[in-house]
Amino acid sequence: RTNTERVLAEIWQEVLGVEQVGIEDDFFELGGHSLLATQLMSRISKRFSVELPLRHLFEHGRIATLAETIEGQQTDGNGLHTVTIPPASRNAPIPLSYAQQRLWFLDQMEPDNPFYNIPVALRLVGRLDIPALTQSFATIVRRHEVLRTVFDTGPDGEVVQTIRPGLAVELECIDLTSLESGQDAAWQALCRQEAAKPFDLRRGPLIRASLLRLAECAEQQDAVLLLTMHHIVSDGWSVELLVEEFSALYRAFTQRLAAQLAELPIQYADFACWQRQWLSGEVLKHQLNYWRQQLDGAPLVLNLPTDRPRPTVTTYRGASLVFELPLTLAQAIRELSRQHNVTLFMALLGAFQLLLSRYSGQVDLCVGSPVANRNRPEIEGLIGFFVNTLVLRADVSTNPTVAEFLAQIKTTVLDAQQHQDLPFEKLVEALQPERDPSRSPLFQVMFVLAKQEPLTLSLPDLAVELIEGCDNVAKFDLTLHIQDWADDRIGGSWEYNTDLYDAASIERMDRHYQQLLQAVAAAPLRKVSELPLLSEAETRQILTDWNATEVDYPQDRCIHQLFEAQVKQTPDAVALSFEDQHLTYAELNTRANQLAHYLIEQGVGPDVPVGICLERSLEMVIGLLGILKAGGAYVPVDPHYPAERRALILADAGVQLLLTRAALNTELAAIGYASRTLSASKPDSHIKVHDACPTDLITARDRIVYLDRDWQAMADYPVTNPTVSQHPLHLAYLIYTSGSTGRPKGVAVNHRNAVHSTWARLAGYVESVKAYLLLSSFAFDSSVAGIFWTLAQGGCLCLPTDDSSKEPAALAALIEQRRISHLLALPSLYAVLLEQTPQALSSLQVAIVAGEACPTDVVKHHLAALPGIKLYNEYGPTEGTVWSSVYQAGLDDLDRTGGGGGGRAPPPPPHPPRSGGPHARRGGAGRGRRG
Repeated sequence: RTNTERVLAEIWQEVLGVEQVGIEDDFFELGGHSLLATQLMSRISKRFSVELPLRHLFEHGRIATLAETIEGQQTDGNGLHTVTIPPASRNAPIPLSYAQQRLWFLDQMEPDNPFYNIPVALRLVGRLDIPALTQSFATIVRRHEVLRTVFDTGPDGEVVQTIRPGLAVELECIDLTSLESGQDAAWQALCRQEAAKPFDLRRGPLIRASLLRLAECAEQQDAVLLLTMHHIVSDGWSVELLVEEFSALYRAFTQRLAAQLAELPIQYADFACWQRQWLSGEVLKHQLNYWRQQLDGAPLVLNLPTDRPRPTVTTYRGASLVFELPLTLAQAIRELSRQHNVTLFMALLGAFQLLLSRYSGQVDLCVGSPVANRNRPEIEGLIGFFVNTLVLRADVSTNPTVAEFLAQIKTTVLDAQQHQDLPFEKLVEALQPERDPSRSPLFQVMFVLAKQEPLTLSLPDLAVELIEGCDNVAKFDLTLHIQDWADDRIGGSWEYNTDLYDAASIERMDRHYQQLLQAVAAAPLRKVSELPLLSEAETRQILTDWNATEVDYPQDRCIHQLFEAQVKQTPDAVALSFEDQHLTYAELNTRANQLAHYLIEQGVGPDVPVGICLERSLEMVIGLLGILKAGGAYVPVDPHYPAERRALILADAGVQLLLTRAALNTELAAIGYASRTLSASKPDSHIKVHDACPTDLITARDRIVYLDRDWQAMADYPVTNPTVSQHPLHLAYLIYTSGSTGRPKGVAVNHRNAVHSTWARLAGYVESVKAYLLLSSFAFDSSVAGIFWTLAQGGCLCLPTDDSSKEPAALAALIEQRRISHLLALPSLYAVLLEQTPQALSSLQVAIVAGEACPTDVVKHHLAALPGIKLYNEYGPTEGTVWSSVYQAGLDDLDRTGGGGGGRAPPPPPHPPRSGGPHARRGGAGRGRRG
C-alpha cells in the first residue's frame, strides 16, 4: 500500500528467505528468531535512517504496524545519521578487536592449546575436481584478509594484526586408498588429530585444509575434506559463510566460469579499527551503565553440585550428550512461545535457568549466551571473530508464575541484545570480578540456540555430508546447545567438563530439563517453585523404592536384650578381648548382671543417667551393659577429655552416680568428684557408698563407684538377668556432640532406636562379624555401632589399648593377631594402614570409613591393595542414631579425582540403613529436660 511497506516486505523476504510476505504476516510466525530480528532491525535502520529498539519488533511484528512506526519517526524528524564502518588505513598498525585481544591473551597463558580450534569435516563422494577445490580455497583466502592475518607485538609492545598479502593455504592431500582394513578408524583418527593440532598465531596461516582420499576410480572418488580455523579469525557464522562461498566458487570453477561473489565493502581489520574508535566516550558510557546496573549485586559463581571437586585451574576436557525432545513436547514449547509472545530461545532459556536454580539452590543466577553481533549489514558477509557473549541474569526470588518469569526473561534478553555492542572483554575489565583460575569470569554455564537448517550444499557431481565432530573440548563447566530444526523438531547436546561431571549426572540433568519443559508448557500460570523436577518414576524411586527398607525387628526389646539372646546361643564363644584378657558371652553376661543388680540397689532405674568414665577395658563394656540391664541410660565420658568438657557433660546430664577406675580419681577430683571408697563390709546386706564432697558441680547425693578396686564387693550379687520394668522408649544412652558449632549438646537415644539401628546393620551388611576392632572412643556414637552389632551376632569385640590405638603399626599387628574381620575407622587412619601395612589387613572382610570426607585416593589404594575386601563409606549425625546412609565404593569410583565433599549427590545405598524410626532421638539433654 505504501512505499515503506514495499521496502519492508523486500527486507523481510531477504532476511527470512521467503518469496512472498503479506503486510499482516507476523515476523516470528514466518520463522523469524532473535538472530534474524537483529539483522532485520539493522537493515531497517540503514534503509530508513531510523533507530528502533529490538523489542519494538516483538510488540509490532507485522509490516503494517511497523511501517506506521517508521513513517511516524520520519515525520517527527527523529531520523538518525546512519553510522557506517569506513575502510581503515593499512599503513598504520592495526589493533586487535576486543574479542581477538582476549583470545590472544588466553593463547599466551596456555600456548599450543587447541581449545579454540574450529574444525569442519565434509564427506565428498562423486567426481571430485581437486584443481577446482584448490582454486576455491585460494580464492576465499585472497577474498578475506583475516585468513591471511597473523598476530604479534608491535614496536610499542601492543599486540597488532598484520595482513600478509602473499600468505597462501596449501591443500594437503593424504592418500588412504591403499588401506584395505581399518580405513574408517584411520581417517577418523586423522580428523581428531587435525582438530587437536594447535595454531601458531605469530606465524600463521590460521586456516588449514586437508583432503583425505579414501577411494578413487575413473568416475568416482570418496574423500573427507577437513577445514580448521582458529577462533581468533572465525566464528560459527564464519563457518557457514566459508561453506557457502566454497560451494559457489567450486561450482563456478568446475564449469570454468568466473567467480560471482559480491564485493566485500570492508574487511575485518576495518571493523577492528572502527570498534576501537567508536566504542568510546558516550557510546561506551551508555553501554557500561546498562551492564553495571543489570549485574549489580549478581552472584558471579553458580554453585552447581559436581561429581568431583573443582580443579584449581580450569581444564577443557569435555564430552557431549546428544538429545532430542519428543515432538509433542517440542510443539508444546513452540505454542507456549507464541501464546506469551516470546521467542523459542527465551522459553528454552527460561526453563534452563529454572533447572539451574533448582540444582544450585540459588534464586539469583547468571548464564552466558553467545550473540552473533552482526548487527550491521556491512559485516554480515565477513569471515572473522564477531561473536560476543551476553550475561543473562535470572531472578526467581519472588516465586513468579511461569508466565511472569517468561516476561522477565523476555525483558532481560531484549535489553541485553540492545546493548550487545559492549564486548564481553570490556565488561569483565569494567566489573573486575575476583579472578579465579578455576572458573570463567561472570558465568560458568552457557546456553546456545542455533536455527538448524539442513545441509543444502549442492556441488556438481558430488554428494556432500557434514561429519559431526567430537573434539572432546568443553570451554565452560556446562553448555546447553539447542538445535531448532525446520521440521519443528528440537534437539541438541549437553557439553560438559569431564573433570567435574560424570555422564550419568548429565543424563539425569537432561531428564530433569525435559521434565521442567513439560511442566512449563502444561501450566504457565503455576508458580515456578511448584513445577515438578522429577518424573513419576524418579519420584516413586526416591519416595518409595529407596525407602522400601521395611524389615521386621524386635520392637519390644531393649538393646542389651539382643546381647542376652546371643548369650543363650553361644555362651562359650569369646565375646570380649583386651590385651591378654578375654571374656566369653556367659562370663560377660554374669559380670554385667552382678553390676546391674548392684546399681538397681543404688536406685538406678529407667531413664536414670549413669556416668561412666573409663579407658578401653573389659570394665568399660561390663559397665555399659550393667547400666543398661539396670534400666539406666549410660553417659560415656572419655577420661582424655579436657576437664572442662568432662565437668560440663556430667553436670548437664544430671549424673548422680559415676562408674570409673581408681586410677582416674585424680582426674575426677579436678572436676569436683572427691575420692571415696566402696565399703567391703555389708551390714544389713547393703553396700554403703561414701558421699562425694559437695561442689558447685555436684550435690551431696552424688556417688562414685570404682569397678576395679570395688569389684569384689559386688561379686556376691546375683548372676541372673535382672527383672526391670523397662520399655523400649526408655533411654539407652546419652552421648554428647563434639561442640564444633558451639556448646556440646547431649543426644538422648532410646532403646527402640538403638535396636533399630543395630538391626539395620544385621540386615544391611551380609558379612557376619567374627572379630570387630573398636577404634572409636566409647564417647563417640560410632562405638555404639561396633559394640552392639558385634555382641548381637556372636562376634568378638576386640579393644586396643589407648597407646596402640594411636600407633598404626601396633593396630596392624593387632588386626593380624586377632584376625579382625570388621573395623570402622577415620579415612585418614585407614589410609595410613593401607600405606604402611596392607599385608596385615588380609583378614578383613569389611572396612568402614566414616567421620570425615573420604578422598578418592583411599578408594583407589584400597581396591588396588585389597580388591577382595569390601569398603563402605558411612555417614550419620548422632541425632540419627549413629548412621543414616552408607555407600559401597567400587571400580566406578576410580575416575573420581581429588578429595571428597565435592557436592556430589550420593547414590542410593546398596543396603539402605533402617535407623531412625518414629522416635529418632529425644533431643538435647540436660537437667529437667531429658524427655
